[in-house]
Amino acid sequence: MRGVGGRGSGVRLRWLTPARVRQGEPLRFTLRIENAGRRPATFYLQGRPPAFDVAVHDGAGRQVWRRLEGAAVTMVLGIRELAPEEFLELEGHWPQTDAGGAQVAPGRYRLTGLLPGGPGRDLRSSPAEVDILPPQVRP
Repeated sequence: MRGVGGRGSGVRLRWLTPARVRQGEPLRFTLRIENAGRRPATFYLQGRPPAFDVAVHDGAGRQVWRRLEGAAVTMVLGIRELAPEEFLELEGHWPQTDAGGAQVAPGRYRLTGLLPGGPGRDLRSSPAEVDILPPQVRP
């Protein structure tokens, strides 16, 4: 696993995801929300359970999938405080399909996370790159 982080108001979004996975295997990921500062940090969470979005782009920069595409998110807004070095993890997976449900081709894909927190309070991650390898050929 590797981590790729983004910054926003002392709170950082960090990816924990494998660097590569075989085609057809779900890509499991964790979006870690961590306080990288020296003081307590407050951030906002929308929905129950907390909603987070993931956009997947192919090597040409086209968006092929979004985790919350068409999903209903409750309009519950929660406030969370993290002590320095404290973190919260949100887990999910991408089934390696596009928005229409078709299997994506092997190649390099870029994941970007978004933690919706209400107007002007969204947090965005730095992108993480993941290589989808061709399936193993069995004799």
